[in-house]
Amino acid sequence: MDQLARGDRYRPVDLAGTDVTRREADADALAGLAEIFVNHRADERLRDLRQHIDIAAAGVDEQRLELIDVDREPRGLVSWCVTASGLEVGLIRATTGRGETTIARHLLAMVRDQAVAVGAETITITDPSVTAAVQRSYRDEGFAARGEVVVAHALRGRGTLGDLRRRAEDLGSPLAQGDELGDQPNALVSRAAAAERWFAPYRVLGAGIPSFFVPIRHGWATRLLGAGLAEGQL
Repeated sequence: MDQLARGDRYRPVDLAGTDVTRREADADALAGLAEIFVNHRADERLRDLRQHIDIAAAGVDEQRLELIDVDREPRGLVSWCVTASGLEVGLIRATTGRGETTIARHLLAMVRDQAVAVGAETITITDPSVTAAVQRSYRDEGFAARGEVVVAHALRGRGTLGDLRRRAEDLGSPLAQGDELGDQPNALVSRAAAAERWFAPYRVLGAGIPSFFVPIRHGWATRLLGAGLAEGQL
């Protein structure tokens, strides 16, 4: 009941029928952002957040600032930059309300995708006032506390669950010590599936994770994969 009351569920259907837009924050979008995303529960000062947003929007240290709008209302905020140690996330916020967990998990997926795009294996969240919906989504998206920061790892490649555990240990991942990456044979499929999500885009081999072929119409497949699809056989 507590989960239902606070909306602590990943339900994309909660945003069905809405206009969801991802965009970079420009000068026109900055007005009022601090008031929307300030985390009073963490005793955050409005002035500090406004300064952080202004610096990120200005591109200092090659930072990027992006928003998720739902029906033209800012609901998600994230800033990041590439450093020598990986991708550093200075701000990551989701406002309370309809679909907040879905938005929070999408923000975490966004920074993972960005890490993959720039070839960074380590993601570090340094935001000291992360909102509650994002914090509740950490575990599901493979983020865990390491000291005073929260980290995740976006790993390329494929191998067994043991191979993945060794790579995670080498990177100092807090998740490397969990039962999910252990050697025990029980619940192997579900543990491997969770590991793929935590360390995406890594693919676990030999665990029996089921794959599915979903047939779609020829016209849809052509638009999705290109006209060359019709020239060969699947």
